[in-house]
Amino acid sequence: MGAIVGYLITTGILIWGLSLYQAGDAVALFGIVLTKQVFIYACLFWYGVDTYELLKIVGSESQDIEEETSMDTSTQENL
Repeated sequence: MGAIVGYLITTGILIWGLSLYQAGDAVALFGIVLTKQVFIYACLFWYGVDTYELLKIVGSESQDIEEETSMDTSTQENL
């Protein structure tokens, strides 16, 4: 769930920032003015972080399903 919220926040920031650049303004990070290209690269970096988090979640859920399936099988064998 957190990764999906991360995608939404990153997309919102990207749209907001691009609208600022189109209006002739700029985005600053910690007081440092970013060029449009650096801003886009920063957003792409955060999309990568969000994707990493999503893959961790999907991987752990797959592992949980495998463990539940093996536990069900061993329980049935004991009966």
